[in-house]
Amino acid sequence: MSSNSGEKYMKKEPAENLHRAFNEVNEGQHSICLLEDVLSLQNKKITNWAIENKVKSLCCHYKTLQNDNKEIFLKELATKYAINHSALSNIIYQTERLEVDSEKLLKIEEKLKILMVPQYSWLFKNIGRLENGVKFLVDLRTDIMNLVPKLDAKKPEYIAIQQLNTAIRELLTVWFSVGFLNLEKITWNSPCSILEKISMYDAVHPIKDWVELKRRVGPYRRCFVYTHSSMPGEPLVVLHVALTKEIISSLKGITTAEGPESQVNESQPLGNEDPNLIKALIFYSISSTQKGLQVHKFSIYKYF
Repeated sequence: MSSNSGEKYMKKEPAENLHRAFNEVNEGQHSICLLEDVLSLQNKKITNWAIENKVKSLCCHYKTLQNDNKEIFLKELATKYAINHSALSNIIYQTERLEVDSEKLLKIEEKLKILMVPQYSWLFKNIGRLENGVKFLVDLRTDIMNLVPKLDAKKPEYIAIQQLNTAIRELLTVWFSVGFLNLEKITWNSPCSILEKISMYDAVHPIKDWVELKRRVGPYRRCFVYTHSSMPGEPLVVLHVALTKEIISSLKGITTAEGPESQVNESQPLGNEDPNLIKALIFYSISSTQKGLQVHKFSIYKYF
């Protein structure tokens, strides 16, 4: 390579990095513009179809953002579109200095109810109506939870992000209450996509390979998952149970092939298990798969 070509190569790389950085800044600004555009539709007379398309575009764009731009987006959402404290204070100030009858008081209460709800709550409810929208909110809360430790607890944006986190958490608490969850039994005949996710999600006793996975859902073993209709094919909680002859003091025989199932053909149906070998149930592994459904008062673990 000649010295001239080497110089051109050295000059090209910084230019590409600058171009990439410029694009990332533009993407971040574009996401904020999209956010402003969507939230400006609140309380406007516009078709649900138009709102849905705008919200869908915002969600699709957010997924393409780098982590830095996602954090900028979340800070903007949390600080600019939270409760309008100025308008709220103004209503309270006026009420204290007016003599109002019952009818006027009811109207004031209605205004206060509206003002007490953060503007982004409207956005979250519309996202929840989209296909895969609930999953988007679960992932969005994961991003928020990852952002919180990076913030200075003494700054106002820290409180704003915590309030944003609480708003999504409370919404998900309602949507994922136990009455809306489905309990499913997993076997070796379950869809491969589900089996693959189960093998990935076990955080207590990681599954090494397909042989071990087959053992986990085979004879003398049970595997159950909680799912939700808004997130089809996505296990929210994975529970592994071992059927044993006695209460054991070590998990070695459960997590390896040293249990009673090692004496039988793994292809045999569960109905052929020897009842004499089943005297105890050991719940040896439970994993919550979605970080956005964990932490603080809301934890999907409580359903057990």
